[in-house]
Amino acid sequence: DIINVDALRSLIDDFTEITGMCIGMTDNRGKILASSGWREICSEFHRAHPETRKNCEISDTTLANGVTPGSYKLYRCKNNIWEAASPIVIGDKRLGKIFLGQYFYADETIDYNAFRDQAQRYGFDEEKYLAALDKVPRFSRETVEYAIRFITKLAAIISELSLGNFKLSR
Repeated sequence: DIINVDALRSLIDDFTEITGMCIGMTDNRGKILASSGWREICSEFHRAHPETRKNCEISDTTLANGVTPGSYKLYRCKNNIWEAASPIVIGDKRLGKIFLGQYFYADETIDYNAFRDQAQRYGFDEEKYLAALDKVPRFSRETVEYAIRFITKLAAIISELSLGNFKLSR
């Protein structure tokens, strides 16, 4: 209620268009408030299956826990894809996070056997799952670092503006 989610959606859509990165914002319960750039492997497989969706929900609710405002956490989710998050804190209350996700580093080797095992374990069509895996973008560590700095600053701006809006509404 204290941020303009529509304006935020427009901003993150532009971010995805410019960078090719998935970005989103969730509340503390993991409810996705705004997102752009979801990858097929996540939307069609990981979030569609009850067991792998639990892995996503763990990431959604715990990724930015213990992270101080103005900083971030990198995390390889339980479905084996990289994510990063920065908390949104208003006053002293943690209300959610902004995250980047669903990428690999350009210099890392992807363990296709681990993903084949996941396909078999969860009953995914292996050929379609691996094709979706091949669509997950690879970014240099430098590019990811720039993007993380952006989301960290964006989280701080949202926190400051939201605190100001909250104070004005009182």
